[in-house]
Amino acid sequence: MGIAAGFGWEVYEYLGDKVFHSTRVQSEWDTLNDLVSDSLGAVAIAWLLWLQERSTPAPAAEVAPPGMGPP
Repeated sequence: MGIAAGFGWEVYEYLGDKVFHSTRVQSEWDTLNDLVSDSLGAVAIAWLLWLQERSTPAPAAEVAPPGMGPP
């Protein structure tokens, strides 16, 4: 999602320049740098979330008191 959002933003900047002459895009290198930075940031966050998910212990199964089990 992060990479798609970064790509969408770059398309928005490009169209803003072409339609409204907003001069948001400074150069091709600016756009390339933005896309690489967005992608690396999204991958870094995904990796950190994966590490957190992997290190979180699973909840223990609840044990029903005697006589309270399924019929």
